[in-house]
Amino acid sequence: MPDVVTCAVADGIADLRLNRPEKLNALNDELFAELLAAVEGLHGDPALRAVVLSGSGQAFCAGLDLSLFASFAAEADAGRRPIADAGDPGSGERAGGRGQAVVRSLLTMPVPVIAAVTGPAIGGGLQIALGADLRFVRPDAKLAMREITFGITPDMGGTQLLPRLVGYERAMDLVVTGRFISGQDAFAMGLASRVCEDPLAEALEVARQVAGNSPTAVRLSKELLRRSTSVPLDDGLAAELQVLAHNMGSPNQVEAVHAFFEKRAPAFADPEDWIPPGG
Repeated sequence: MPDVVTCAVADGIADLRLNRPEKLNALNDELFAELLAAVEGLHGDPALRAVVLSGSGQAFCAGLDLSLFASFAAEADAGRRPIADAGDPGSGERAGGRGQAVVRSLLTMPVPVIAAVTGPAIGGGLQIALGADLRFVRPDAKLAMREITFGITPDMGGTQLLPRLVGYERAMDLVVTGRFISGQDAFAMGLASRVCEDPLAEALEVARQVAGNSPTAVRLSKELLRRSTSVPLDDGLAAELQVLAHNMGSPNQVEAVHAFFEKRAPAFADPEDWIPPGG
């Protein structure tokens, strides 16, 4: 059987794809397990420069496989059954499932993650896309938070990440109605970073641009931006200065300046000695 997730790394760019095209890349237990393993496996690669996340075929991800939804209604204890993780069935509480683990791992990836969205990105599929730093979408893509249709709430970060992108009211609208929006609509409301006819090609081109910059500066920039959503402004400003002091004069920063003035392509080293802001 082919892998339901593929990951090929070349020139520092990870081409990560959901690979159940015959099921519109719907999420089942196997795909969750392989996706989490693939994302976590990229974290420790010092040569990694960017990640492009997409779906094989005509869809990004159509959400949870319908067979999983059907099983919820058949279970006497469906209210305690984690959607994507066995968790602890005796605890009486939902443990953080593999869905959240995937999204967390994407959010904390040390390099930028670009989701290329073609076709449907629904429910859990849209929530996975929310874990990316950038979302490039086709104008006719179909996006929706459909959990409400099955009487459940988003549990892969959707209720926390969506309002940060589109605001409380728009997030409320999308979550409690379950309505579909187009890629063009998503771009207009700030859910998508770019709208383009070929999201994967554009995402790979942007990834190449990122890969041409100092990997140390890119990683530190992502960490500063990520922390901006959770730390007070004064702490964030202090972290900027700390990072600047640490990075100025480092080998990759010096190489960037030399390459600029010498009008040549820089030859950066894989980052080994970099510290996160406040770390």
